[in-house]
Amino acid sequence: MDAIDGNVRTYLCLPPRPSLWQRGPGNRSVYAAVQRAVAAQALIGWENFFLGFVSPHWEYAQKLYWEISGDYPARIPRSWTEGLLSALWECSHEIWLHRNSLRHRATAAEQASKLRARLETLVTDRYLYRPHLEDRYRWLFGIPLTTRLKEGNRALQVWLTSVSNLSSITTGLTQTDLRQHATFQRLSEASLGRLRRLHHVTGHVTSKSKFALGHPHPSSTQTLTTLW
Repeated sequence: MDAIDGNVRTYLCLPPRPSLWQRGPGNRSVYAAVQRAVAAQALIGWENFFLGFVSPHWEYAQKLYWEISGDYPARIPRSWTEGLLSALWECSHEIWLHRNSLRHRATAAEQASKLRARLETLVTDRYLYRPHLEDRYRWLFGIPLTTRLKEGNRALQVWLTSVSNLSSITTGLTQTDLRQHATFQRLSEASLGRLRRLHHVTGHVTSKSKFALGHPHPSSTQTLTTLW
């Protein structure tokens, strides 16, 4: 345990353990087996140790310690690696719980206090920097800030939501008429009549030729200006 703990602390840049697990010098054979396990694990990588990539030399060193000292556990696992991985999972879970207690507070009272402080900060900010609202929505700021902050958490959340929604309605873009997006104008009746006459004159020719007026060199009477 001292070998694993010391190398893991070195990899994580943590201070050394105040007191060691083993106080005596220990058996020389066990010590040599542990050093071989440390060297083998260094080749694999201590960062991979937490991912389950554990050297088999650790299991050999543990069995050698049991045989020499006779200090067998109450329940011997099927393999030493199985017991080690279970311990690593428990250790990771404890680290996760500790991190959550620091990040999100440990008790419900502290969490409620943090939520209340956040709501008061948001409400105060809205009063200091009021959004643009229509006159019919000015009642949202009808009471002083000190009175508003005496309301409960649910009331403050509803008030913040109302201010945000009504401010979006006030400052939102107005819907434009679809006719403003039209790029073409309807032809007048006179223009439509001339277009129909032009199609009537040239329709029987264009169906037989690839040229617009049926002839590669139209005469003066077949030009568009004359027909128009």
